[in-house]
Amino acid sequence: MTDSLKPTITVAEFLAKHGSEERPFVFKLGGNRGNIVFPDYNAGSVDEARQTEHRIQRAIDPMDAMKEWLPAEDYAKLEKLDLNARKIESLFAMAHAYVNGEKRARSQITRNALDAECPDPTPFSMISGDGKRIIFPDFATQSVEAVREFYETLRIHQHAPEIILRTWLDEKSYENLMALDLNARQLSNLCNDVVEHYMAAKGTPGESNAS
Repeated sequence: MTDSLKPTITVAEFLAKHGSEERPFVFKLGGNRGNIVFPDYNAGSVDEARQTEHRIQRAIDPMDAMKEWLPAEDYAKLEKLDLNARKIESLFAMAHAYVNGEKRARSQITRNALDAECPDPTPFSMISGDGKRIIFPDFATQSVEAVREFYETLRIHQHAPEIILRTWLDEKSYENLMALDLNARQLSNLCNDVVEHYMAAKGTPGESNAS
């Protein structure tokens, strides 16, 4: 019988196996800028862990979640970095995965590594029969605030794709798209295709601890 299947274990054996060591996630900024440390809230009491996770889950987006999680000094550092929405989401996913004990989740990442792993994807575009191009900007390359505003537009006008598209596209691309005279279902499907393209390019928590 292996140790993992023993029906009885002493407190000392349990603590030797699991311990009480904290598992903070570290975002290494490089140079003299220091680090941003995501505290391991699971190393505290059950009530503290539950309350922190509840605040994180109720946040409106990853940046807001990190405001609930990070010490004020580290959150101020994060704000000054001016990371786009894609990098913010990826950073949050990495930290949350590690602190919550996901297998092989990385324990840290550098700023350079985050930039390398979250490149801006090729913009989604549609070309009409007469060669006119319709370009859909990647909203995740914008600031968190801009993305919040865009999603609010999606929420309010979810049944009016023409309003969403007018907000999303520049004037020329919007005119080229409207000239195609697509019906409501086609416009909705087009929006879904674009979102799927950009969602596939999102950064992920990854599995390396070598960053």
